Amino acid sequence: MRRWLPQLFRQRPAETDESGLMLRIRENTDEIECGRTQGPFRVVVRSMGEVVSRVLAVGGTLRFGSGPEADVRIADPTVSALHCELIARQDGVLVRDLGSRNGVLLGNGKIEEALLRDGRGEILIGRSTLSIGARSEPKGEGDLGIVGASRAMEEVRDKVRNFGRLRAPVLILGESGTGKDVVARAIYRASELKGPYVATNVAALADTLIDAELFGHARGAFTGAVSARAGAFQLADQGLLFLDEIAELSPGGQAKLLRVVEDGKVRPVGSEREIQVNARTVFATCADLDGKMKRGEFRHDLFHRISILTIELPPLRRRPSDIPLLARHYLDQKANELGPRILSSETLEFLSAQKWPGNVRQLFASIYAACASTPNEVLLPPHFQLKGAEAPRSPLDPAAARRLLEEHGSLSAAARAAQVPRTTFRSLVARSGAR
Repeated sequence: MRRWLPQLFRQRPAETDESGLMLRIRENTDEIECGRTQGPFRVVVRSMGEVVSRVLAVGGTLRFGSGPEADVRIADPTVSALHCELIARQDGVLVRDLGSRNGVLLGNGKIEEALLRDGRGEILIGRSTLSIGARSEPKGEGDLGIVGASRAMEEVRDKVRNFGRLRAPVLILGESGTGKDVVARAIYRASELKGPYVATNVAALADTLIDAELFGHARGAFTGAVSARAGAFQLADQGLLFLDEIAELSPGGQAKLLRVVEDGKVRPVGSEREIQVNARTVFATCADLDGKMKRGEFRHDLFHRISILTIELPPLRRRPSDIPLLARHYLDQKANELGPRILSSETLEFLSAQKWPGNVRQLFASIYAACASTPNEVLLPPHFQLKGAEAPRSPLDPAAARRLLEEHGSLSAAARAAQVPRTTFRSLVARSGAR
């Protein structure tokens, strides 16, 4: 799709006589109540496995479609020649259907026009998605491969950049599933090393094979060693070696690893000759190393040698604001396999409210399972069957939601009375058939 997108796009003055415009949905009518925004806005187009970003200044217009008259041309056969347009205003972004054959989907319904008063939203046109947000939002979306805009992840990124200029070992600490391997790869990118990135999970190695896997072996070193083989340290020469689950290394393996980290020399199994290697080392564990050292299960000298530089990753429950970014990032990565999917605002609130004991790994697995469970392009909370996470609240009956709305007179007041998010309550009212 990139070759279809023009180097420059036209921007026309936005209409100014619609400041009181309300969201007009073909099935029902509602209003988006959000804070005012000043722009500029960022529009991310996701289509056919491609991701393209455009900036929309206040007062400008972008038209999307598959035809030559579109400002942003999308090679999607389900997108009309002129499908929709976005108009950036001081009070938000106006989304308008330009008479497309498949319509424009926002939330749970098709729209003719919608004003996103906070300048944020995600719409579906054909099989392609348009994500609209503040221009500053790219911060935290994949910088160095680390996704997250929370302060905690900004601090992680700052450490990765700073540590990238150094050559001392790095120890990454964090619960299982927090992305320690992602941070290790980010350190490799920041280090600008000439050699390869090599990753080895120490816990997956049998005790009898650890020496050979890490340090290599000579020909004839043991039965089956018909030829010499390089170990992980040799393979990572001039590059980076990531040793995960380092706390599971045996006492003998710890002693040998300490020697390699200190002098950079390895001795392959069955060889009398030491080999000089120059591999930067990054270690990771989810174990309590302090406790292991107190119990004599992990060497103090090795700990002090590999923890010169330390990065501690926060669990996902301590950075819920990153969950929408992570979820969209994962769907972008899996677009070719899972197809275009939209996470409704209700779904993002639902996902952000979970504790995620399995952290990012569990979040991604849950999204994959939800996509596998339904052909619907819009993912809703009922599509997620979470294991080990907090169960969602008992769903409010749509008819009961309608009665609450009639009783309280406004969506906000009724949603507060029901103790559910306003977007969730609005969706329930729409399903009840209220207009």
